[in-house]
Amino acid sequence: MQVAIKTSSGKIEQPVMEYQLELLDYGFKAVTAIPKYPHIKDRSRAQYLVVNAALDLNQPERALAYSDRIENWRRGLGYADTAYYQAERGEIEGLEKLLDFAMQFAVEQSSKPNAQAWRVDRVRMRIAKTRALLGQVDEALRIEASVVPSERGRLGAALAERKGESDFDAQLASLEELFAEAVFGQMINARQACLVLYSNNYANRDRRDRLDELLPSLYRKFPANVRVELSVAMASIALEQGDKTRAREHINAAQGILDASKWLPETGIPLSAELAALHFRAGDEARARRYLELALTQYQAEKKRIINIDRAAVLRSVAEAYMAIGDGDAARRVYVQAIDAGIENPNSRPRAEDLSATCISMSIHEFNPGAELMNRINQICSGLTDPW
Repeated sequence: MQVAIKTSSGKIEQPVMEYQLELLDYGFKAVTAIPKYPHIKDRSRAQYLVVNAALDLNQPERALAYSDRIENWRRGLGYADTAYYQAERGEIEGLEKLLDFAMQFAVEQSSKPNAQAWRVDRVRMRIAKTRALLGQVDEALRIEASVVPSERGRLGAALAERKGESDFDAQLASLEELFAEAVFGQMINARQACLVLYSNNYANRDRRDRLDELLPSLYRKFPANVRVELSVAMASIALEQGDKTRAREHINAAQGILDASKWLPETGIPLSAELAALHFRAGDEARARRYLELALTQYQAEKKRIINIDRAAVLRSVAEAYMAIGDGDAARRVYVQAIDAGIENPNSRPRAEDLSATCISMSIHEFNPGAELMNRINQICSGLTDPW
């Protein structure tokens, strides 16, 4: 059964399956059970992840309903993210009001004792991105110039989205200038702008070739996981463009970095799973399955090295990769393991966070748990209690 929900602007949200919405609600219910004191930060961060999932599923009305129940500065982030979602789709009605709510809440939070500037500035940068997307570039740049350095660099993606293929040289020069400043946070923030530039100019062979050489060089001194993630993202863009040959080059580059580095299992296994899914998309199903089997074997061999609060996340990454290659039966087996791993900790706070993350994963990746597994999710959710 599909559910369509009217937004406040009168438009129809895109239909999703009923089980996907039920999973999101369970995810939100689980983390909202976490006591505000002394866990307000963890509670709000986990609630915000459900807001993001609702937007990923094109459910802005639901995202706003979840945001309304967040009780720290991340509520402003939820409002601002929903505003950006609307701006991307040209839904202008109510947008200014939503941006005002986001700013008002951020300012209110910033006036509290021990408030940290980066929090309100993160909300302000979300607002700036929306302003840029709406064509209010001067206002967006004014906001960016006033935030703490660690939050700068986030505007580039929105500007690149708006400019499309135009002003390529200017956009490239702007990125190179930002990297020349060598502020780690800004360079990490700029990664999405790099990828938007790559996507927008992929059809232009000369530009694409320049970016294929430039982008990895900009991140060559970064940690191995950042370089793997960049190559993975570039491979995904190539696949979206139907270019399996170049996608394989990026996949092989990522695989090379992965194989040449030493990883903690909680970091290495998810990266291996993500690459397995890419191998499948690039046409190599046998290799994808082999890597996923190796990932599960490694998990079992190194399980005791992984802190129990991290085990479910590792398993979720493998389950998601199985869904990506179309093997729902294998995904089910691994998701069940993830749910079991998520309740190993005796405290309810990490149990709630893991259950919520697994519900989000199932919903986003269109995994229908069925009545029996959904009932188990409900039981775990209902049983969250002291100690937290």
